[in-house]
Amino acid sequence: MSSCWTGSLVRLRGVEPGAWQTFKQFDEHTEHQRSVDVLRPPRSAEGYRVRAAGRATAEPVGDRFTEEGRLRDHEFFSGRHHDLVVMGMTALEFSGRHPFEEL
Repeated sequence: MSSCWTGSLVRLRGVEPGAWQTFKQFDEHTEHQRSVDVLRPPRSAEGYRVRAAGRATAEPVGDRFTEEGRLRDHEFFSGRHHDLVVMGMTALEFSGRHPFEEL
């Protein structure tokens, strides 16, 4: 029996506390940083250790968004086409999960 988290191209796993060096390497790679939607400022090695430890012990939050559409073969990178998945959440769904405080 094989794991649904392991394939021929990728192996998904949880974040380990020792993964802080990998997070640091990702953030230092200029080409990757230019292609993401969030830029993280430089931080100390201890900051990366704290971040990795926090992610390693965080409880899974489950699916928060709903797949609303899929654009087949929309993006081309790494030598092949990839689907672009459009995810969404209504305001009512968001407010149900994150109630607003009274002013």
